[in-house]
Amino acid sequence: MSSRSRYLFGHIISLSLIVACGVWHGKSQGAIELMVVDAATDTDLHPLRDGASLDVSKVGSLLSLRAVPSVPGHESVVFVVDGARYQTENLAPYAMAGGWPAREYNAWDLELGAHTLAVNVYDGHNGRGKRIASRRVSFSLVDGKGAAIGLMVVDAATNTDLRPLSDGEKLDVSKLGSALTLRADPSVPGHESVVFVLDGARYQTENLMEYAMAGGWPAGEYNAWDLGLGDHTLDVKVYGGHGGTGNLIASRKVSFSLVDGKVNGKDDGKTEGKDEGKVIDMAASEFSGMGGGIELMVVDAATDTDLHPLRDGDKLDVSKLGSALSLRAAPSVTGHESVVFVLDGEKYQTESLMEYAMAGGWPAGKYNAWDLELGAHSLDVNVYDANGGTGNLIASRSVSFSLVDGKAADEVGDMAANEVGGKEVACNLQQRIVQASPGDVINGRGCVERSALKLRKRLTFKNLTIKGSDDWSGDFTKVGGNYRSSRRVPKLEEPSVTDDSNNRYLCETTDKHQLCSEAEMVFVDGRYLRQVPNGGDPGPGEFAMDGQRRVVLGSNPGKAVVEVVVRQIGIHMYNGSSGTVLDNVIVTQIGNTVGAHGIGTGPAVKSSGQALTVKNSEVSWTHGTALSCGRADCSVINTELHHAGESGMMSYKATSLVFDNNVVHDNCSALPDVQYNDTFACSGLKVHAGNAKRSVTNNEFYRNDHSGIWLDGEADNVLIANNRIHHNEERGIEIEISSDVTIRDNVIYKNGWVGTQSAAFNSGGIYILDGAAVKIHDNVMACNRDGFAFIGGKRKSWNNGIELYDNFIIVDGEDPGKQILTGWLLRGDSVGSYIAHDNRYYYGGEQDNGATRKFQWEKKKYTSLAKFSSTPGEENSRWLSTSEVRAILSANHIPMDCL
Repeated sequence: MSSRSRYLFGHIISLSLIVACGVWHGKSQGAIELMVVDAATDTDLHPLRDGASLDVSKVGSLLSLRAVPSVPGHESVVFVVDGARYQTENLAPYAMAGGWPAREYNAWDLELGAHTLAVNVYDGHNGRGKRIASRRVSFSLVDGKGAAIGLMVVDAATNTDLRPLSDGEKLDVSKLGSALTLRADPSVPGHESVVFVLDGARYQTENLMEYAMAGGWPAGEYNAWDLGLGDHTLDVKVYGGHGGTGNLIASRKVSFSLVDGKVNGKDDGKTEGKDEGKVIDMAASEFSGMGGGIELMVVDAATDTDLHPLRDGDKLDVSKLGSALSLRAAPSVTGHESVVFVLDGEKYQTESLMEYAMAGGWPAGKYNAWDLELGAHSLDVNVYDANGGTGNLIASRSVSFSLVDGKAADEVGDMAANEVGGKEVACNLQQRIVQASPGDVINGRGCVERSALKLRKRLTFKNLTIKGSDDWSGDFTKVGGNYRSSRRVPKLEEPSVTDDSNNRYLCETTDKHQLCSEAEMVFVDGRYLRQVPNGGDPGPGEFAMDGQRRVVLGSNPGKAVVEVVVRQIGIHMYNGSSGTVLDNVIVTQIGNTVGAHGIGTGPAVKSSGQALTVKNSEVSWTHGTALSCGRADCSVINTELHHAGESGMMSYKATSLVFDNNVVHDNCSALPDVQYNDTFACSGLKVHAGNAKRSVTNNEFYRNDHSGIWLDGEADNVLIANNRIHHNEERGIEIEISSDVTIRDNVIYKNGWVGTQSAAFNSGGIYILDGAAVKIHDNVMACNRDGFAFIGGKRKSWNNGIELYDNFIIVDGEDPGKQILTGWLLRGDSVGSYIAHDNRYYYGGEQDNGATRKFQWEKKKYTSLAKFSSTPGEENSRWLSTSEVRAILSANHIPMDCL
């Protein structure tokens, strides 16, 4: 029995014992054991207890944690560190930082200090379903031997070392000079990069020694930092990979101050603010609450008139003041050049010209309204003596205030903006993007943006929705038996389906009206309407376009929200935007172009060679591909991609790809009566070309047309592991003209039963059409139309190093004689090496007792496993009993109706 078999049956036995003994801990901490693990050696250290202190000088800095739930029915574990979701695991061992294969652990990236951990166990995949157990602990990471990172203050004017930096130190620029920087000297082995995080924001990432805080070239030449006088905090993080990737192997946090002892002849750097009328060196904390230094005026942005000063603790009632509000800062200190507004802990707006308006405005005296939701807010207003929030901090003021609606029964508190009173609140993203600095965080707090975003700077977007539609509610009048809009849909471009030879097969022949080339979409109360041919007569639940491109509905929309797609871009990234992050962002209802032969031809979110991270997000209801990332680093984590006309995601020559813990479903067949030719670009995920390291792990793919996962066109060096892949129309996994691929520990079932290519070798669990160095092991392939199929084509003389071993391959025998368990079809010029061994088979209970074909090697068909095992296509295999198959299905949560 393979190691996979032992694990599966051991799991079943232990689960049975738990149920039999009546062990049920509910949500008590006893239901979850937490084990500290040495990720360098993959060995257990000791259980983690509440209040524990872990000394990295003794246990090592490469640590992780394993959760061991003892409650029955668990499907996933979610680790929440310091209040933020950190990792979701779907298969045991439930490792806090993941790892592959089983019992190989990645190290966590926690810094030294105190941490809180919540471990939540769910009865559904990916942290879904019911939470059936949870445990909370607090612990600390300490370094008993002292800091593993030396920090040296450097004179950047002369490139000479001055002295080590200690926590709490004051650096006097009147003595040290103002052209300063800092060098990090890690003493831990294996470091590849250092990230400097200044005052809570990433400041610099260095990949080469010297690890200089402001960079410099060549080695030993330093750029000066651009820090203002005052207090600063610095986190220095050392990683095992380039660019701040890989394991966090050391960190150090210090606080320090920049002062100018010449201002009043004192070394403490403080001033009474009377030297030539300037206040140039006071720390921000010394200005807190100094209302006389900065007046804050509430403004009616609808009329551009002042309302009243803002005071700490004020409540602003929008039912009386109006909802179109803003704020003006009026500093009374001399030498001010810019004002930075920091709202709820995040930079909101930087203004370099008076009026210093919190949401901007032009010309002077004209104000844009802010986009704040009802509830409590904190505001820091910082005044600098240089443009763009640079130079010295010369004044600061902090206030707290609340926005309330006196007409509502209660104050709303922290509800998302688009939940307040059921009203949609605009994001004003275009304006905020223009005014933001690279690296800024734009928090939409639940707002809705109805415009196409074109990014040319690196930004982080959080908590917002981007729609390619406009709200046309109330725009329809009855005409005959239908309802017609007064507004007209702009022409949405599509590639020709006849002129371009590559696109002539864009639509299936069954799409008689070529609706796949029509990008219009209409939604009523969020429900997609079926499109009938332009000029047609729509019925209930349908729409059409008339000759003047007005929308015609088949039924009265009444008071429903009618959204009509009018844009073809959600987010498009251009040069300068590399490193952009989308966190809890929804992109939907995009009429983007399709191109069944191309990669990334007009997706809703397109990176265009810029590094992109998408996490905790959702991209849906797009006419073409939902998301693409090409020629750059791409990470997609804990995100849902669904109802795209083409693929959920396309990756083209990505320099790295991390696709982890996502749900990808209902793509390529999403739009009723819009039938694309799926043979070019359709799948849940398509990875095309490139040989950088790519990983596709811990995801779920289902109900996608063509394939769940498709590697094509020399998509090399890919790991596909720990995924659930089921109910896709053609194939679970397809490998085409690609090499150095590992496919392991996936659960693949019920694929290949809907598509048009239902002949043997074309549909099922795993399908290879030309490949090299492909290792397939420890997978469960159950109740797919076919199990495993390999076709050695004539396009490449590869077809070497194909290994198939330790898999469970189960076919239900629904179409006997036409289904294959394993088939190798080697065409005339196919040469190479094939290794297949120790696989376990089941064929609808028929096994060797029937006369139907179950295997194929080259052109010969086999009904007997014993005879097939005499070919290179298999050895040392055996049949599974029905009871074994049922146990395997149960352990892997495959429905029993599979058989």
